[in-house]
Amino acid sequence: LSLHDALPISLDKWFGKKLKYKLLYRATEENYSSNTFHSKVDEYKNTIIFIKDINNFIYGGFTTKTWDGNKLYKSDKNAILFNLDKEKYYDVNKSDHAIFCDKELLAAFGDGDLILGPKSIESSFPQSYGNKDIKDNELTMGFNKLSPVEMEVFQLS
Repeated sequence: LSLHDALPISLDKWFGKKLKYKLLYRATEENYSSNTFHSKVDEYKNTIIFIKDINNFIYGGFTTKTWDGNKLYKSDKNAILFNLDKEKYYDVNKSDHAIFCDKELLAAFGDGDLILGPKSIESSFPQSYGNKDIKDNELTMGFNKLSPVEMEVFQLS
């Protein structure tokens, strides 16, 4: 069972269309390998990442950009972060820092808003996403360091 199959809400309404998902990477099958993540995901645009943490919360992010490159930010005015338990999404507010590509990490959104490392999750949300009315680490339900149970990356079409 995929994380997106068990979603508490339909992302179709957020994106305004019926979505099709193509699985690119499942962390538990790849032992959370950043090398495998980049070999399977880097070339694809329009990717959505779902993370389920040790508290069974599901959140993640979407970008229209590719994850290739190393130690560089990419601009994406359409990027979002989301928390499915809160049924909320957060627009990027510093679009020139929408994602950070780093071959040692799996993925990173913003200026530390959501950092997915091998077997780790860190968050200093809100930095590049959300607005001033958002509580610190609202995205990750108040936690700034967590362990993932699963992470999946899909290409959306």
